[in-house]
Amino acid sequence: MALVGAIMLPAALKAGLPPIWAAVAMNIFGHGVGLSGDYFIQGAPAITAKAANIDNPLTLIQASFPLWLVMSIVTVGCSFFMMKKDLKNYAPKANSPAKAQSAEASKPTIGVYFVSILTPLAFLLDIYIMYKYKLKGGDATALVGGTTVLIMVFASIIKHNFVNSFEKITDYIREGFMFGIKIFAPVIIIGAFFFLGSE
Repeated sequence: MALVGAIMLPAALKAGLPPIWAAVAMNIFGHGVGLSGDYFIQGAPAITAKAANIDNPLTLIQASFPLWLVMSIVTVGCSFFMMKKDLKNYAPKANSPAKAQSAEASKPTIGVYFVSILTPLAFLLDIYIMYKYKLKGGDATALVGGTTVLIMVFASIIKHNFVNSFEKITDYIREGFMFGIKIFAPVIIIGAFFFLGSE
């Protein structure tokens, strides 16, 4: 969510979407629709299933599908109409980060186009592998994480050349771990409430 969002956010801002609505879209689809109906990794459903003493998280996902569908349609629909209403009064600031980035950005190279095509293809391949070999939980997370790291390494080599990329890769991994700890530390507390009533 965070890694793909970081790739898509500058494009959304450049297209004229206000930053707050870009964040709303990423959270609704990534954290809301994506996590709650996660058939592959089954991260959040596995926590809920374990707290409810359900052995198979897939049983919980299938049982809660109508709730998930209604929640998804209502949330996406409401936010879309709220965004359309808000966009009528929105005018991007002259010194907005999107304009500053687009002014500084150089002409895209062949490598940039290659990475932009490779990224979705690599994640589609991950979905196929998860489905074919029935990978779930930690195995599926490791596959997605490993794919993300490989794409990051490849993109760093293209952007910073082979010699300079090693230092940048280290910086990106450090920043990623810091971001992950900062964002997901509250999940430990939230998870504690899930397990309060369990054995």
